[in-house]
Amino acid sequence: SGCTQSSKFYEVLGLSEELGGNKQEAEEALRAAVSLDPKSTRLLTELGATLLRNGRPAEACRELDRALLLDPSNLVTLKYAIGADVESHNWTRAAELLGRMNIEHDTRTLQQEPILVLWSVQTFIETRQIDRLNMFLSNLPGDVPPSLLFSLGTLFAEHGMYQQAVKYLKQIPSEAADDALFFNLGLSYSHLRQFEEARRCYFEAIDKHPGHVEAYLHVGLDYIAGGQLRM
Repeated sequence: SGCTQSSKFYEVLGLSEELGGNKQEAEEALRAAVSLDPKSTRLLTELGATLLRNGRPAEACRELDRALLLDPSNLVTLKYAIGADVESHNWTRAAELLGRMNIEHDTRTLQQEPILVLWSVQTFIETRQIDRLNMFLSNLPGDVPPSLLFSLGTLFAEHGMYQQAVKYLKQIPSEAADDALFFNLGLSYSHLRQFEEARRCYFEAIDKHPGHVEAYLHVGLDYIAGGQLRM
């Protein structure tokens, strides 16, 4: 029928299938929609976003790049394209798209889309744009949620930037502090060879979660590393 030859029909079907958790069916419906309207930025973006959410970033990149050729300044498309590039470790392309968004100065978008903060920081680290990273961090909104502070702290720690890790982990308010926070803060202090602070954090983690085996282990390791063989 005419209805089933409509891109809108397949678009609605695809989004409905995605809401129902039917990933493959959602992709197939959105591909059908795109085949009927291949110059729709919206449909290409929806397909790319679905592929990204389904753990297929390389395929997502292809569809989102097609969308950006049609509308290079579309902010929704840019956001998903950056995510796909980050997930694909296509750091140079991610950095280019962040520049197109002027992300360092767009505090409103960062407040609305916290995931862009993580993607930006990771991209600037991977592309070794430290000046750009510092400018970006200096322009972050003041009310950063605890979950984002934790993600930033662990991201910096993963890249060996332990001073930055401590800076962001310590900003998490006490009411949101849990054993994972104190353990990761302890690890960063250990790498900085600030063993007393590290052990204090490990003991805080143990207070929050008495069965935290790794925290006990690192207390012992820190005593040894600090030249105190006897606890």
